[in-house]
Amino acid sequence: MVLIPWDPESPEQVERLYQQRVACGWYENDVESWRDRQRSGAIALQWMVLGDLYPSKEGKLSEHAKIWPLEARPLSDTATSLGGISRTADPTRRFLPVGHISLNADGEDFVLEGSYKIAYFYVSTALQGGGLGRAAMDAVESMAASQPLCAKLLWLSTTSNVQQDPPPAADKASMSTQSWYARRGYDVFQDVPRKWQRLDSDGVVRWTDAVYMRKYIT
Repeated sequence: MVLIPWDPESPEQVERLYQQRVACGWYENDVESWRDRQRSGAIALQWMVLGDLYPSKEGKLSEHAKIWPLEARPLSDTATSLGGISRTADPTRRFLPVGHISLNADGEDFVLEGSYKIAYFYVSTALQGGGLGRAAMDAVESMAASQPLCAKLLWLSTTSNVQQDPPPAADKASMSTQSWYARRGYDVFQDVPRKWQRLDSDGVVRWTDAVYMRKYIT
């Protein structure tokens, strides 16, 4: 998995991120505000791109484009900074993102010193369950531990295994991911009851409990 910085100055990349957030179902209306945060280095949002040696790359890109035809057009690597640090863009480098992920220097409710929050994690719904999530986490953890970030701790918020107001079993959007992160070595350090709310398909407000999880990477 290759990570390529999101360019907040590119209308095409801003629109592509909005499309993916709509597909994800969360935070689509926050994309505009993320532009300033990306510029300042408060967030380091990156596209998830299949490397040339990724198994069945062309087949997976075809599956993605079939479900999301508006995302079939490649983007150019035009971002001139990441995490507030200048980088050299390569507009001749074309890529087709199958998701995105961010390392945030600021947290939702607090900041853990010397740490980054993994946030806005989305894998194309056409490709979920095929190992791309694991590949993205491997890539972002490796990047976080390296120069220039040299992070010592990563943390995140995710749905809890125990829900006070459980949604219908068929509602996949509310299935817990706590166990998935636990298998990657993330430990719970805080429970957050009734953190998120949304309307289900029947118009009923559903609350989701959350947990904060962390992992020391150095």
